[in-house]
Amino acid sequence: MAGAAVVPLYVALFVENERFEELATLFKPLGYRPVERGRHHLTLLFIGDPDSIHRHWIARELEGISVRIPPLLRVTGIEAIPSHKRTNIALAIEPSRELETLRAVLEERVSKVFKIRDRYGFHPHITIARRPRMIPPGGEEELGIALRKARSLLPRVVLVKDMRLVESRKGQVRTILTIASV
Repeated sequence: MAGAAVVPLYVALFVENERFEELATLFKPLGYRPVERGRHHLTLLFIGDPDSIHRHWIARELEGISVRIPPLLRVTGIEAIPSHKRTNIALAIEPSRELETLRAVLEERVSKVFKIRDRYGFHPHITIARRPRMIPPGGEEELGIALRKARSLLPRVVLVKDMRLVESRKGQVRTILTIASV
């Protein structure tokens, strides 16, 4: 279908922790907005922008998948990313063998029906706050202070609720498929 809009598709672990909002609030004075409750996730595999037919095939391929989803993720720090813009405040997550294995299984299954365009590679993190533009000149010092303060409030682990195949358009996330854990 010519001219049809395509939107990014990815597989993510959706997580929760009561400290997300408290941490995000520390960055509000710097223009960061907290990520809405229920939208916190760790992107396991960025698939790309498939058309509707490939989306259907990808969902069908992942429907029958049998994987173990880790119940907890270990938090190792907090950072402002990407380093050249610093528009997102994210919790760094330990890149465990379990996550790498899960990602490899997903990549293998999806690759059967679609050429993955994972532009970013795997840098496990959970975004808790965003700002529309890069940090202004002179704001680096304030950001550093807020990051140091946030480090003392970090949770050690976050609870994984579920794994989903989702699409994202203009900040709106839509679940296509919830993937069951064994």
